[in-house]
Amino acid sequence: MRRPVVLLIKSRSLASKVSGSTPPLGLLYIAACLRKHLGAEVRIIDAELEPDPLKAVRPAVRTRRPDVTGISALTAEAFL
Repeated sequence: MRRPVVLLIKSRSLASKVSGSTPPLGLLYIAACLRKHLGAEVRIIDAELEPDPLKAVRPAVRTRRPDVTGISALTAEAFL
């Protein structure tokens, strides 16, 4: 059986009410569980650390062809 491939993306917002940068702990916990229980190959892209997030996402999707892609979205980062 082939290992599932998962891409997790931590979004960012230019209008965020959250200051500073923190590790995407929720995505890291999910990645750890997927690796441990499913043996999944997991890639996390933190858009906060990327100068151009789309340039980081496109090659990850094209080369790894993930079975599942998850994108985080925090209420504090929403435009109001």
